[in-house]
Amino acid sequence: MKVVETDVLVVGAGAAGSMASIRASEFTKNVLIIEKAVLRSCGNLGMGHHTGELNPMTNVPGGPTSEEFVEGYLFSSSGWSGVERPMDKYIIAEEFPRIVRDLERWGLVIEKDEDGKWATYWNKFIGERMESGVPVKGGTMKKCLVSELKRRNIMVVERTMAADLLTRGNKVVGVVGMDVRTGELTAFRAKSVVMCTGSASRTYIVVPGRRWFWMRDMGTNSGDGRAMCYRAGVEMTMMELMRTDHMIGNTMGRYWWGKCVNSKGEEFLAETYKKRWGRLWSMHLEVLKENGPIYWDARQLTEEQMAKRNYYGSVEKNYPDICIPESYRQRGLDPRKDLAEAIPMPIGFLGGPDFKYNGGTSMEGLYAAGDEIWMDSLSGAFVFSRRAGEAAAKYALQAGPSPMDEGQVKGIAKAMLSPLNRSEGYSPQELEEKIRAIMTRYANVTKTEGMLKRGIDLVSELRRRVAPQLCAGNPHDLMRALEARNILDVAEMHMAAALYRTETVPYGRHFHHRLDYPTQHPTWYRQRVIIKKEDGAMKLFKRQTTEQRSPTREEYEAVKEVKP
Repeated sequence: MKVVETDVLVVGAGAAGSMASIRASEFTKNVLIIEKAVLRSCGNLGMGHHTGELNPMTNVPGGPTSEEFVEGYLFSSSGWSGVERPMDKYIIAEEFPRIVRDLERWGLVIEKDEDGKWATYWNKFIGERMESGVPVKGGTMKKCLVSELKRRNIMVVERTMAADLLTRGNKVVGVVGMDVRTGELTAFRAKSVVMCTGSASRTYIVVPGRRWFWMRDMGTNSGDGRAMCYRAGVEMTMMELMRTDHMIGNTMGRYWWGKCVNSKGEEFLAETYKKRWGRLWSMHLEVLKENGPIYWDARQLTEEQMAKRNYYGSVEKNYPDICIPESYRQRGLDPRKDLAEAIPMPIGFLGGPDFKYNGGTSMEGLYAAGDEIWMDSLSGAFVFSRRAGEAAAKYALQAGPSPMDEGQVKGIAKAMLSPLNRSEGYSPQELEEKIRAIMTRYANVTKTEGMLKRGIDLVSELRRRVAPQLCAGNPHDLMRALEARNILDVAEMHMAAALYRTETVPYGRHFHHRLDYPTQHPTWYRQRVIIKKEDGAMKLFKRQTTEQRSPTREEYEAVKEVKP
């Protein structure tokens, strides 16, 4: 097996992976990225999501201070979940505007006002939360990151899937990767590793009968990093919290240009906001009360409002296949005459590796950022990947090279390649379909103990009976087999954590709904579920998170410096 050595290895070249690599390169020139897809189109930015604006815009003229932003967040539905880590938001508020200035210098086109300054906005209360930001030309965001990587001569090994972490005791020393075109394996030996493989989107059947990769997030996001970390023994957290959205086609259903109504034509969000419930939770309950479907009603907008709606949700901001006007056109809808149904869709999970403020995980030399952790916002991805890249580089500069365990490398290679040695068995597609069907049936948005236990039993059966019989006729099928293995691990973690948390968390964009435990319970306040694989078995326990209050300036200063 070929061996490639580097100081810092970044897994994934999306928004987080690119930013982590760029920051790491300011401390060491020996930075390497491996990417399962191709640089120009990988990650959510590559498919056009999260590209119409950047938020929050704090500590800028007309915007909130860091303290106002965090207080606004804690006042919102998300802040009432009881499992937040408010310092994360304070760090974002302090450090994101500087990153936006860097992005602009690299080529991001930001909207300007009449005076040539950023066209920032601050809406102090939009339903469940405060919102501040600045509109940008979405198509330039991915391009500016790619051009900066090239300008710095950061090497990107494309079409190479990371399969498993290489470890030595409690230290990560590299990754085994596979070329998805040739099947060639490479051991990437690194002094530090930053995981940035994105979300775990392919866990449910999102829209029956539609294309298999038709979903909100990037179709290549199969939970690879989460599964790799779990198998290596990294402590994982918050895996019970679902990520959902209400989609109009493949467009996120936002109600900032119109109103949200149920099948009776009733607006219901205003009342539920008074209870601190989030938009998605409120819409979920409305469907459970048999008042669905839920619709987006833009018929009463003024001409000025409609023009803003079309502009901010247009190809000017995003990409043609996910912009609002194009979504209406493809469905034959006229926003002046028709309601657009917003369909609830599970899009993944909030949780991932438990991480420190520098991106460090429970294993030495391993860092994580972006959708790999519970930072599903672009601002969080950029801020904490920048921190993780810096910490990983500083660690690499002071760490000596660690030898790889040749037995471990051979064992990983044997397990990876085993599907190629079978002429008969189950295809990766079959296993993935079975997992996603089980998750959709037994572990969807609303859960109960009985359904979760049955789902866990069925997934365990797949692990015993189907997974060992996977076959692959070529390297592409082998990649799909590795993805199916990761989806299996992520599904099992989610159901186990959801079963363990005996309460409902009805706040924020990410919630946990147990029909048999329909309310929050004081014994779970500030408690996060931790999952760890020990001696081949899954272990679950609680860990208390920080106080649910806004940090002080002094507390931020104590964590401002990024250390290895």
